[in-house]
Amino acid sequence: MFSGALGEIRTVFEVLARGLDQPSAAKTHNGDSLHLSVTVGKVWARCGRLVKQKLDREDQITTMPTTTTCASSYKPASDALADHTDTSVSPIAVVGLDEWELWQHAQRLSPKTISERVRVLRQFYIETHVQPMHADSLGIVRWTASHDDWSDSTAAAYNSYLVAWFKWLQITDRRLDNPMVKVGTVKVPDRAPRPIADTDVPKLLQTRMWTSTRRMILLALLAGLRVHEIAKIRGQDVDMASQLLWVKGKGKRLRSIPLHPILIEMASEMPERGWWFPMRGYEAEHMLSKSVSDVIGRTMRRAGVLGTPHSLRHWYATSLLDDGHDIRLVQELMRHKSIQSTQIYTKVSDRRQREAIASLSLARHQRPSVNPRRAVLD
Repeated sequence: MFSGALGEIRTVFEVLARGLDQPSAAKTHNGDSLHLSVTVGKVWARCGRLVKQKLDREDQITTMPTTTTCASSYKPASDALADHTDTSVSPIAVVGLDEWELWQHAQRLSPKTISERVRVLRQFYIETHVQPMHADSLGIVRWTASHDDWSDSTAAAYNSYLVAWFKWLQITDRRLDNPMVKVGTVKVPDRAPRPIADTDVPKLLQTRMWTSTRRMILLALLAGLRVHEIAKIRGQDVDMASQLLWVKGKGKRLRSIPLHPILIEMASEMPERGWWFPMRGYEAEHMLSKSVSDVIGRTMRRAGVLGTPHSLRHWYATSLLDDGHDIRLVQELMRHKSIQSTQIYTKVSDRRQREAIASLSLARHQRPSVNPRRAVLD
């Protein structure tokens, strides 16, 4: 019934486009009447063509075969993006995507995670012309391999998104098999801490900046806060009696951090309730995480300090470990769920490596040899 109605509407607009594109009746008029008739005819003809294109596009989407596989319809990413510069494939045409998005909200996942997963699924559909629900392992591998521009971390993240998607399809009985079993898991590359240099700390703090920017930097250096945690600090998150700062970090886990004396003094100057860093013009909302990152990043570049705002958090962790504090203590202060995340900061620091290299001597052969066994006996 619906396709029949589409056909009737299409027929009407085809007649309208042919008849009004050449308004022969208007030629019998003169002056303004003729001009008006021709103009109206062209406008209606344009409307007819636009609606006809829209209906053709919807027909193409609704009649898409469900048995298509990635392997048979695969195109390289560059070609697919070239074909879709006019966004002819509507993002909402991905089957099951709205239900998956709603299910993730019900699982209380972060909005950022949900939006990124949805974006990747839409990107897959646009570039492969295959509904993600019907994708096969070969097509997924080819799609991933076509993106040489992805870093190892990006490829691993996108792989995890597809794993979550097909797991949901199986849970909801929308698909029996899981093609990601054959695709396998992308190895997450080892991460290395990238703290700013100790000499860069005074250089950064001595740079001219807004007071609010300085407070953001101090929270990253002396409490190890992430940019999204800085953006969401409220006055009621600070317990001045216990000298604790309560932070809701990754996974919405609420943890407390002892306040550094400098932060205690800073907190006494901040409002006791409400956002510490409200959005400009919208006091009821906090700053966006990206805005905090941009503000700190611009200040670091102006100061000539290499790194990112997250490098300030890395400096916080590596400094605690270099000062001899226990790794379990650092794990709690960094609010890491797993101690493996903290272990990346236990790698030998660049300073100790430089000291070891500097201690090498080409005259080592002239040193008196010591017999370890004899030294123990003595």
